Parts: sequence; structure tokens; C-alpha cells
Amino acid sequence: MEVLKQLRKRFENVNNSVSRWAVGLMFLFMVAAPIELEAQSGLKISSLSEVTDTAKEGADTILDVAKYILAAVLGIALVFVIYSLATNNPHAKEYLLGWIIAVVVIMVAFLII
Repeated sequence: MEVLKQLRKRFENVNNSVSRWAVGLMFLFMVAAPIELEAQSGLKISSLSEVTDTAKEGADTILDVAKYILAAVLGIALVFVIYSLATNNPHAKEYLLGWIIAVVVIMVAFLII
């Protein structure tokens, strides 16, 4: 009998959490999403050149962000290369050569793009 009470209590807990999720999803799809879609419905595209210009701006922004991320990664890697050179790590020259090759590859990639 005690097992049935515990099982019933667990079922009620699961049922309460599922009903909270259901109410949340219902709110999302019935209230929040239509408001967002209504706000975006004012965007009208009148020509293909507008789409092309917007896409080019987005691509340029992504490239700028990628350059900053790659610069940060190379900077952090350079710290480790300098540390390995300073501590006389046996593979330090290989790390330095790899870092230089990475810089060259990235520079060539950005020249191509």
C-alpha cells in the first residue's frame, strides 16, 4: 500500500512539471511567437539588390568577427609557444614553426576571401 502511495506521489510530481511545460509552450506559441512575427512582418523586400546588400553586410560582419577570434586564438597560442621556449621544452621549436605556419595559412586564407 505504501508503495502505491509513493508511486502516486511521484506521478503527481511528474504530472505537475509536465503541465508547467505545457502551459509554457502554449504561452510561447499562442502569445509570444505571434507578437514577434507581427513585429517582423513590417520588413518588406522590394528588390533583389536589397537582399544582396543585406547578405553582403552580414558576410562582412561574420568575417570581421572571425578575424578577431582567430587573432585571439593566435595570441593565446603565442603565449604557450613563448612559455615553451622559455622553459626549454624539447618541442618548443616545433611549436614555434607550427605557429608561424598557422599565421601564414590564415593570412593567405584572408587574402583569398
